Amino acid sequence: MEAWASGVFAALAALNSAASVGGNLLVLLLLLLDRELRAEASALSLSLALSDLGLGLSVLPLAAHSSLAGGPAGPGPPLCQAAGFLSVLLQTASLHSLAWLTLGRYSQLCLALGSGRLWAGRRTLGPLLLLWAFCLLTATLPLLGVGRYAYSRSTFLCGPGVEAAAAAGAGGRGFSLYVLLVGALLPLGAVCTLQACMAATARRQARRGTFACNQDHCFYVPASSYSRTAGLLLATSGQCTARPIGQPLDYYPPYWSASGL
Repeated sequence: MEAWASGVFAALAALNSAASVGGNLLVLLLLLLDRELRAEASALSLSLALSDLGLGLSVLPLAAHSSLAGGPAGPGPPLCQAAGFLSVLLQTASLHSLAWLTLGRYSQLCLALGSGRLWAGRRTLGPLLLLWAFCLLTATLPLLGVGRYAYSRSTFLCGPGVEAAAAAGAGGRGFSLYVLLVGALLPLGAVCTLQACMAATARRQARRGTFACNQDHCFYVPASSYSRTAGLLLATSGQCTARPIGQPLDYYPPYWSASGL
């Protein structure tokens, strides 16, 4: 890769690292200072923030350094194995934490009465422990002889990519395919599917209308009333803004008498 391309990659990696560190530190600070927010957030939110923070502090700066200093040779073998381990561990934990968080949001929308019992308190610790055990096992497999971490000249990162698959043979290809499918495509597919289901549910609910409650009773509000209310507000706001300069506000009749309500 040419020098200018390496510089652009290093700048983008450094910018991504700064944004990841700054954003996730802000999330952790808010969770630390706001007791109500800390009570509502689950351990999966903390897992996602810590995973992305780890990526911003370790993997991305190493990629920027390799693109500028290491060049095509990349870091040495021990450092490459450690970088590959951290990259797979943190990226897989981040994506799977996001998938579990999206599942929690979906349950809050579609299972509103039971979602509090499903995702409250210590009930998220079980999925969280299984998630990190799975990610740790996946990242450790190349260190145990299953697959291999190798340096990629296109991304300046060590991981189970095309170069690793070519260097390790059939075992490396199988491990690279496993990480791609189970570590990336599966959680991303789950996130996209659940987000689409939530959007369809919200669209269906918006068409049906909703219920409004006061101290005495609840009553049904059809969706068509929202459009009538919006049109009425636009009409009355147009009257107020179109009045001549200096004309008193009581010149126009009240909006309910003009609309026949």
